[in-house]
Amino acid sequence: MPIDGRIMNQVRFIFDESGRIIGYRNPVTDADELALTAAQVQAVQAMAAVYDYQPATWHAGELNSVITPSITADGDLTSATDQLPLKWLAVINADDDVAAAQALMDGGPNVIEILPGAQVQKPVYAEDGITPEVIERIYAVCISSSAVPADYTGGAFILSDLDVAIASALANMARLDFSSGLGATVARLIATPVYNTHYTQLSVAAGVTA
Repeated sequence: MPIDGRIMNQVRFIFDESGRIIGYRNPVTDADELALTAAQVQAVQAMAAVYDYQPATWHAGELNSVITPSITADGDLTSATDQLPLKWLAVINADDDVAAAQALMDGGPNVIEILPGAQVQKPVYAEDGITPEVIERIYAVCISSSAVPADYTGGAFILSDLDVAIASALANMARLDFSSGLGATVARLIATPVYNTHYTQLSVAAGVTA
């Protein structure tokens, strides 16, 4: 007789009496799926990771004091080398703008990568790794796979992965500010697939959990 097992990553797995996973509650159909093969169990575990998202009330940040739910990377430059979006990078609560720009150029520390068409939801913790940290700033820039242009005129929020000038990162990254009074401790970052060759959007939100 199958017995109900524990919930892992918000998916209820079904165990037999020996403790072996034999199924799961499908979160889409709300029906039990039984008699899984080893390969299917691995697939279910991967799916469970996808559903590992924490419920929250989401808030958009302010870009230059304007509420901005999403930003658009524009690699179609006016006269210089056009940029082909590769991925988004984001950093949360950097000490200041220069530290954020340096981290985005270096790919760390504490930098989040969001590929086009992907979503990341990340709880933010203090240095002890346990205490939730309130989100006050999220910095983001789209990294391109193109050569460094003479300038980025006509573009927006895009930076060549070969560019080593911190001034370029400072000029092209977005800084979205959130009121500390919200008490938001979870970041949600959703990137659209690249469209029209040179564009991709990033939705940025900070979440308040119950």
